[in-house]
Amino acid sequence: MMDVWDTAGQEEYMALTRTFFQGAHCVIITFAVDSPKTFNSVQTHLDNINQNCDEDVLKVLVGNKCDLEDRYISFDDINLKAEDLGIRFFETSAMPDKKETIEELFAEIAVALCDKKMQPRNQSIRL
Repeated sequence: MMDVWDTAGQEEYMALTRTFFQGAHCVIITFAVDSPKTFNSVQTHLDNINQNCDEDVLKVLVGNKCDLEDRYISFDDINLKAEDLGIRFFETSAMPDKKETIEELFAEIAVALCDKKMQPRNQSIRL
C-alpha cells in the first residue's frame, strides 16, 4: 500500500510538509513543463526535502503536462536537471490518453522502494 500526500508546493503548506516528510520513503517533486516558475522552484523543494527527510529517501523529479505542445521546459532540460541533482525523472500527463505515464511513475517508484527495502543494511543483527 502506498500513501500519497499532495502539498501543492505552496508556501502556506511548507510547515505541513515537514510533518509529511517524517518517515517518508519517497518524495516526488513535480513541476509543470509549461511553467518556468515551477521548474525554477525544484531546488527550493529539494533543499526542504534534504533538511527534513532521512538521507536515504527516494527522490523523483516529475515534469507534468507532457502532452502540451507549447512547453517551456524541454525533455533535455529536465534530463540535465535530474542528472545534476542525481535523481531519476519522469514526464507525466493527467490526460486520459496519457494515463499510462502516471501508472508507470508509481509502478517504478514501487519497484524502487521494494528493491531498496531488499538491500542489505550495514548493520549487524544480534540473535
